[in-house]
Amino acid sequence: MSDRVEDNESLYDMDVYYNRFQLYLKNSNEYLVFSQWLDQNFSALLHDAEGKVPEGESFSALAIGCGSGSPDILMLNCLWKHGINKIHYSIVDPSSKLLDRFKEKTIDLSRDGDQLVYFDWNCERVEDYLGTSNGRKYHLITAINMIYYVKDRESVISHLYDKLADGGIMMIMLTAESSGLSHLWKRFHYLTVPTLSELGEYGSIDASDISNVLNSVEIKFKRHRLRCCIKFDEGLEYESEDGMALIEFLLDVKDFAQLDVSLRQEVYECLNSSQCTSNGDGHIDFNNDLDLFVIQ
Repeated sequence: MSDRVEDNESLYDMDVYYNRFQLYLKNSNEYLVFSQWLDQNFSALLHDAEGKVPEGESFSALAIGCGSGSPDILMLNCLWKHGINKIHYSIVDPSSKLLDRFKEKTIDLSRDGDQLVYFDWNCERVEDYLGTSNGRKYHLITAINMIYYVKDRESVISHLYDKLADGGIMMIMLTAESSGLSHLWKRFHYLTVPTLSELGEYGSIDASDISNVLNSVEIKFKRHRLRCCIKFDEGLEYESEDGMALIEFLLDVKDFAQLDVSLRQEVYECLNSSQCTSNGDGHIDFNNDLDLFVIQ
């Protein structure tokens, strides 16, 4: 999951969304798993891209639909660890409130005099950005858990691929089709906040769809499975305030507690099914596996 939604205050309160995203992070190992993957693999991927940056120019990165920037901070630190110190980072997201959260995080970034990063903030949808952006090429392009909201995925992915610099890397991450979350979405997608679902048929998109898109436009990729889970335990029961808030976050549904009791029970039964969870010692591990597509 990621902190990414449209900036439509009348239908979805960004502050509420952000707080629920923080609750999700508290109970999920997603960013820990992603961080471990970056530590093990990112340097090797960067080798070719770094070598193609002309002397004296900045390493150019583009992050789309990045919300409050949690995964992008991870990648920025990886770039610095790799010795890439001069970076031009273009940030694109339609939510001004989430971008403000991202900006707050950049203020406290630790760096020394040799580490320079210029952030180019763009509060707009990726389709609009790609339609008006200049001919800049990027050594790194990331779409972390945001492709759900893109209507014409083939066009956007092809356009992003065309903007890769020689030796550049594009990374697309989203829910694996075998995950419990994908199963939950497909069964209860009709509960999703209407405007959000209209953006990209939200609830029916998973990694299999992106694999099909990449194959159809003949873009080669490597696919990596990230084993992630959300822990529901005695401190986070489904009917607790936090439990229902987390379910609302997972389903993008408002006022879950106001739904009919029988419908809520259907959701709980789905959460408890073998397709979604495994039982550990005193807790339930909800399968939130992700697939990461790496394109070079």
